[in-house]
Amino acid sequence: MEESLFNNNNLINSITSLTWSENFTDQGVEHLSGALKSESCKLTSLNLCHNEITYQGAEYFSGALRSENCKLNSLDLRDNKVTDQGVKYLSGALKSENCKLTSLNLAKNGITDQGVEYLSGALKSKNCKFTSLNLSYNRITDQGVEYLSNYLKSENCKLNLLDLAYNEITDQGVEYLSGALQSENCKLTSLNLANNGITAQDAEYLSGAIKSKNCRLTTSHLTLSGITYKGAEYLSEALKSGNCKLTSLNLYNNEIKDQGVEYLSEALKSENSELNSLDLRGNKIRYPGAEYLSVALKSENCKLTLLNLFNNEITDQGAEYLSEALKSKNCKLTSLNLNSNGITYQGVEYLSVALKSKNCKLIY
Repeated sequence: MEESLFNNNNLINSITSLTWSENFTDQGVEHLSGALKSESCKLTSLNLCHNEITYQGAEYFSGALRSENCKLNSLDLRDNKVTDQGVKYLSGALKSENCKLTSLNLAKNGITDQGVEYLSGALKSKNCKFTSLNLSYNRITDQGVEYLSNYLKSENCKLNLLDLAYNEITDQGVEYLSGALQSENCKLTSLNLANNGITAQDAEYLSGAIKSKNCRLTTSHLTLSGITYKGAEYLSEALKSGNCKLTSLNLYNNEIKDQGVEYLSEALKSENSELNSLDLRGNKIRYPGAEYLSVALKSENCKLTLLNLFNNEITDQGAEYLSEALKSKNCKLTSLNLNSNGITYQGVEYLSVALKSKNCKLIY
């Protein structure tokens, strides 16, 4: 079936985007790569996630990406078996002046620090056009992060989105990244470090970077980590900085608790805070934390439009505090998630009254 599809010139030459997420093999990649080298092929986006593509398929892609006729700018190979050897082949193509890729997803491909070293070498090439790279769910350690951090400080750096979630990164790796974020050459605007054992020490490193005038981060994911109230304090100080550009912060499933929320709430009241999205799901926040947030939401400086408090311990008391905030003319929230918070009909009644207020801006 793979072969018949790519032998159908009318079909393959008429589409710009293709998704195939089952039973696609190296043989299929070989046929597809032949099509990509054709002058009449218009494919710019290719999604082959959840297949059985190995380093052999990556080698075929490498040949296609070097062709002047290949127009691909987005390649998604999530959940395949590319491995370091396949990354080596792809990295060779990325250095070609004909390669037009700007987005590459290699999540869950058994990639180690060796593969990252290959990629980093390619990324430093003036011909590489990458702006988005996903390496989540691999086996990358601090050594691999050091390779990437050196690239991020390179004058040829074009990357603005980097996903390293679910790897094996420790304090040392976060320190490398924090140094890179302070480089005038680094262009990252989005960084995902979810589920990497991030600690309060790491939050301190990142906060120092966020306060740098050179740091361009607008989105940071630090979910499923080990950040406590102390880490929240460091992040809070960063959010108050005039140099901070963060608009979205995800702290899902940490140990922020009420004291950490107090620190973050103080930051939200700062005239320098640009944060409009805050995710605090699963942080053991109780009604005192809700009260701190309520006060912040009533501040004219607070810019939050999205607040996620799913799976905490807000209870009816916390719902009452938040309801008061929703009735404030200064509150800008359009989205509020309070599911799984032990809220009864009494809390629902408080929220229902708030929803009727002319000042309430909630949409969902």
